[in-house]
Amino acid sequence: MGQLFLWTKKVDDTMRGEFEDRFGFQIPETMLELYENLPEEFYEFLGFFRVGEVISEEHRPSMMMPGLVPFGREQEGDMYCFYLPWRGVDGRVPIGIWMQETNHFLPITHSMKAFFVWWLGKELIDSVGSEDWDEIRKILELFQGSCGLDEFDLMTTPPSTALMWQNNVLAMDSEAVFPLVYSAMNQYAVHGFDMSFQYLETAARTLPMFGAPSLWTARLHAMRGQITQAHHAYFRHLRTPMFVNGYHYWWHAGDLQIPEMSEPEAVQFFDMAEVPPPAEIREHPKTQFLREADPGSYRARLKLAAELDARGDYAGALVEIENAFFLQAWDDDAAREMLERLLCIYPEHNRIREAEQCRRALARLRHRSSIL
Repeated sequence: MGQLFLWTKKVDDTMRGEFEDRFGFQIPETMLELYENLPEEFYEFLGFFRVGEVISEEHRPSMMMPGLVPFGREQEGDMYCFYLPWRGVDGRVPIGIWMQETNHFLPITHSMKAFFVWWLGKELIDSVGSEDWDEIRKILELFQGSCGLDEFDLMTTPPSTALMWQNNVLAMDSEAVFPLVYSAMNQYAVHGFDMSFQYLETAARTLPMFGAPSLWTARLHAMRGQITQAHHAYFRHLRTPMFVNGYHYWWHAGDLQIPEMSEPEAVQFFDMAEVPPPAEIREHPKTQFLREADPGSYRARLKLAAELDARGDYAGALVEIENAFFLQAWDDDAAREMLERLLCIYPEHNRIREAEQCRRALARLRHRSSIL
């Protein structure tokens, strides 16, 4: 790939080291290409933050779930983020989009290059045919050349549908989790259940705590009358954090979209299915909670977390505290309470960097309250 501009070393070794010390992984090389090949004004125009701004997390909202690291922002306020807790053994972290209106995070891929294919596809779908298309095309071509996407002929054959868009990402990364789920839920009627299950299994294996694969696996098993398998898949979904359950208000499939709080669907299935769930599912505190308590109450979630912690289910307790934060993080007083709880429990799970984010978020909240 020929460089578009002189190599300026805008990201030197010191900055690389600061990035790795703060977040525990190396800044992706494809991201460095973007920074080195484009003027700062240009990639800021596209919505990407300077590396120093990523490191300082100055754009990070206090209500954002600890572990998310924003590196860019859309005009509507949604942010492109890394998610630290799901860093793989190869050192790569999931990359996706955080939605400010719902506080959900949607993981797309582990590959920055594949993420840029996703970003470019979104911009093309939004822009092709507009009155400014000729100018936008020049800008996107410059972006495409800056980060090594020349082998993708996206300009002359832009994606015409959301499905084509997601399949372009899969061509770059066959384990891109959201494109896998999207393709599975949109193509089972065409390609059959078996291929959809394969896609969902790959997504679940890649990111076990991403809830959407389990939810869709449960739905497809239920459609096939495989009740026992559906029970277990729904229960796996209940054990994943809600803020990554796969919902997104852009990409839906008619009545098949995933609601903001999809847990009640599982319990409704448990209660209405001809075959009752196994006792370990039926009698589990999470199932009982969803039957008897208000699932939208953050205080009820904190009470459930305490019960799970007393039973030795520390991972389940952490999920419920994170669920509580997801539900009420917009309220500063509640956010302070839950950040303090997370600050206590994260070190026990060896999640030191999220604990540091909690400290910084608490400091911002205290400063904000002091000037009001």
